[in-house]
Amino acid sequence: MALLFSSIFSSKDKVKLVEAITESEKKTSGEIRLFMEAKCEKDALERAIEVFHELKMIETEARNGILIYVAFESRKIAIYGDTAIHQLLGLGYWDDTIKELIQKFKKKRYTSGLIECIHDLGEKLAKYFPITANDRNELPNDIVFGDDMLD
Repeated sequence: MALLFSSIFSSKDKVKLVEAITESEKKTSGEIRLFMEAKCEKDALERAIEVFHELKMIETEARNGILIYVAFESRKIAIYGDTAIHQLLGLGYWDDTIKELIQKFKKKRYTSGLIECIHDLGEKLAKYFPITANDRNELPNDIVFGDDMLD
């Protein structure tokens, strides 16, 4: 049986998560997306890279999109950023953010943990990729779900 989004998050939680993305992106030219699915049969970072490309996140002008990937049943989390982010910060830059999110999830603080993670990523992105005068939202702020999470 698939793990459904509504078994973990309320409709209000979903709104709060989208609002967190929207608010965080007001401080940076970077783009943040959240992808959730129940199961992941491979390495979380490998799957995050696949999803990153499936969502066409490589098409941002500054190549500064970032994906938060969560597989709930498999208990896997990854954060993956585009080329400009990796050139500047490297792959391990997000390790502390991931560890904090895992601690929140262990306490079943899914919504607040993700909101804090989104805000943390927004702050870090703003430091290196500040908002510009002609900034536009290049990617949707909605949450994307794997087929095994859909209600």
